[in-house]
Amino acid sequence: MKTLAENGTGYLVGNRLSLADVGLIESLLMTVDYFTEELLEHYPHLKVCEQTVCKEHNILEWLCAYVLDRKCFTVQPYRIELNR
Repeated sequence: MKTLAENGTGYLVGNRLSLADVGLIESLLMTVDYFTEELLEHYPHLKVCEQTVCKEHNILEWLCAYVLDRKCFTVQPYRIELNR
């Protein structure tokens, strides 16, 4: 989180999407699905990162493809939620 705070762009490195962002967002989305969205209220830099990265066109395509393949998720603007 220190890196996100210091960078200030919503990305881990520089001002555009990197492999580091992809790895973080995958873990972050799974964690939020397991616990709750409220988890991010205590980590504002992670919330900004989630919002920034999930709006990337390629990430949206990847999320949609993953969701459709698994057939157990529903798509909501840029978030996915597990059907329980």
